[in-house]
Amino acid sequence: MDIEVRVDENDWRRLEHTLKYLGEDADKGLAKVVNKTAKEAKKLLAKQSNSEYATTDLGLRGFNNAMKVKTATGKNPVAEIISKDGSRELYKFKVSPKTATRKNGRRPRTFKAKVLKSSSFKKMQTADIKAFVTTFKSGHTTLVERTPGKRMRNRRGKGITKHNMALKALYAVPVPNMLAGEHGYLKASSMIDDVLQKNIDVEIEKLLGSER
Repeated sequence: MDIEVRVDENDWRRLEHTLKYLGEDADKGLAKVVNKTAKEAKKLLAKQSNSEYATTDLGLRGFNNAMKVKTATGKNPVAEIISKDGSRELYKFKVSPKTATRKNGRRPRTFKAKVLKSSSFKKMQTADIKAFVTTFKSGHTTLVERTPGKRMRNRRGKGITKHNMALKALYAVPVPNMLAGEHGYLKASSMIDDVLQKNIDVEIEKLLGSER
């Protein structure tokens, strides 16, 4: 994910006019406004994404830590909010039940999951293939489903049954997509624009006020 924070041409001219009138470095002044906005935009993106996605391990801090800001400079007055992350397992979202067996020791008939907080839980089943929670020998617990026609490498035998069928973890949307997608940036973009306008106005008022 790479989201740019920049000032459009009209606002740039307005800010540039004020800065040059006061004998200030226009490029540095613009970079200052952009960097302040990028810092606030990062918090807005984290808050928006956290309010939309049913993650169980991130929270507001996790979303915020998943982003870095490449600051603007006088020569390049564009800040970038960057997030890099690989695939994200569905188990890191809301899964019910969250354990392989219930308190009575029995395995649930079906497992449900949801990615968005506003969504209803969906049964994790495709045709007759049901997903389930399991813990591997490594200690890693996740939501998996069997892969028809493929056998586990460490299981021997002539035929393929559900007991020796290969397992694959289920994945959902990765963090960069959450932040930059329709439930993240697209919902926060208008707020970020408002913050940028506010910061431009505040900077102009601050500069003009210092001359009075």
